[in-house]
Amino acid sequence: NLPGEHLFLQGSIGGWMQPESGERTFARAERYGAQLARKVLAALENSSPVGGTGIRFARKVFEMPNTNQLYRQMSLAGLVPRPLGDSIETEVAWFAVGEAQFATHPGETAPAFTWATHELMDSEPKFVLGLGLDMLGYILKADYFDNTDDYRHAEYLTSMSPGRESGAAMMASLEAIIP
Repeated sequence: NLPGEHLFLQGSIGGWMQPESGERTFARAERYGAQLARKVLAALENSSPVGGTGIRFARKVFEMPNTNQLYRQMSLAGLVPRPLGDSIETEVAWFAVGEAQFATHPGETAPAFTWATHELMDSEPKFVLGLGLDMLGYILKADYFDNTDDYRHAEYLTSMSPGRESGAAMMASLEAIIP
């Protein structure tokens, strides 16, 4: 047992890397959890405090372009509790606790957006939180829509995305709030 409050935050997600085979059981999940706990405890042995204690916060509500007809149909059928029309109101946030910085993505983003978000932040450590403040499906590089044969599962991923401009809209909003 460790003293204090413990928090798990889902990091950036969206690379869509899944095992092709293998057991999908509680026992496997429990093993992964135990491995993660051991690695966290090992990392604590060499840890050092993050500098600073100040808390800063910014958020931006924006309209994400939506070209996904399935999203629109779900909205019209009342299957989702919000309008999903030509655009979807969503938001991003940035906050810092001392030197540690965090940014949210409103869906599961391609790794390129995680790297680009890291570049916007100027101190370490840096964290990108996937599915932060919203869950709009996959936010993909425009290339996924143009070259579906080049990406594994691209047809599925693009069918579960607001569209090719969603990543650019998200990044423009993050650029507007990250100091």
